[in-house]
Parts: sequence; C-alpha cells; structure tokens
Amino acid sequence: MEKLTISAFNDSYSPNYFSDVLMPIFDNSPNANYYLNVINKRFNFRVKELESNTILKDRVSLLKEYLFDLRRFSIEVVKLYEIVNNKILPKNSNEFNIQLLKVKGSLEVIKNYTPSIKKNIEINEIELAIRIKNYLVDHLKEFISILDSEFYIHIKKSPLKKDLKEVYKKLNESIDAKEIQLLKIKTV
Repeated sequence: MEKLTISAFNDSYSPNYFSDVLMPIFDNSPNANYYLNVINKRFNFRVKELESNTILKDRVSLLKEYLFDLRRFSIEVVKLYEIVNNKILPKNSNEFNIQLLKVKGSLEVIKNYTPSIKKNIEINEIELAIRIKNYLVDHLKEFISILDSEFYIHIKKSPLKKDLKEVYKKLNESIDAKEIQLLKIKTV
C-alpha cells in the first residue's frame, strides 16, 4: 500500500466552502449544511423509502445495513478532510493515517456486499440479485454525489479514486451475464 500524505488530498476539495459544513452552528443558528445533519437526513430518508419498497422487502435488513455503512463511510470521509483542512497538524500526522485507514476500511465493508448478490443468484433469485446490485451501486453513487455537491469533496479526484473504482468494479462484476444466461437455460 502506498504511503499517502495530507498534501496528496489538497486538490480534491474546496477548503473555503468545506469549512462551512464543519460548523454545527452558523451565525447563532443551526447550520442546515452541517455535514452530520445532511448525511443523517439523507440516511433517514433512504431508510424510510426502503421500508416501503415492496420489491426489496425480503432484503430490507441487508440494505438498511448497507445504508448505514454508506452513512459511516461518508462521515469518515468528511472527518478525513477535516484533518486535511486543519493546517495546524503536522503533514504526516498519525491522526491522518488512522482516519485514512477508517475510510479505506469503510470502502472494504461496502465492497464486501457482493456475496449477498451472488447468494441470490445461487438460489435462482436472479431478478432480485440484479435489483440488489443496482441498489448498491446507485446508492453508493448517491452518497459520493453528496460528498461532492454538499461538502465540496471531490473524491473521484482524490487519492481514494483507485479504491473507489475497485469498489464499483467489484459490485458491478458481482453479476456475470454469462452465468445468468446459463441459469436461465437450466430453469427453462
């Protein structure tokens, strides 16, 4: 694993705007853009939406856990950039390395949802497997978009882009079109 430094992240966020999302109170009022509020609001919205989804009702528990993991990943990314944004810390701070490991660990957790997709294929729940895969990919994209549009963190331009690509690849490759065709032929 390559050794990353704080300065490697400097060009992947907008420090002036980012500072605003770190403050729970802004001008003596609750800050609507405070990162925890934004992430929790989106998480709660997605959980309620999921609970009313009849197509995925058999996998609500799994997908709630996934949403929770996306929430945790988003918070860990913001905390990482909070360290990057803090110009007082030494450039190779242990705090930075620990937080970077937490972000990478969160990505590993997200990547490891692929067995649940494969399990549905194995029990011939192909449509459900496709829906779950699409759900996982779409909601990962959504939380990445929130980091970009709400918090000014451009993770696809950061040193984490390689890790993120790997997660997308693993999720997308969890369904093999040839394997599905063979399963469909067997069931006919």
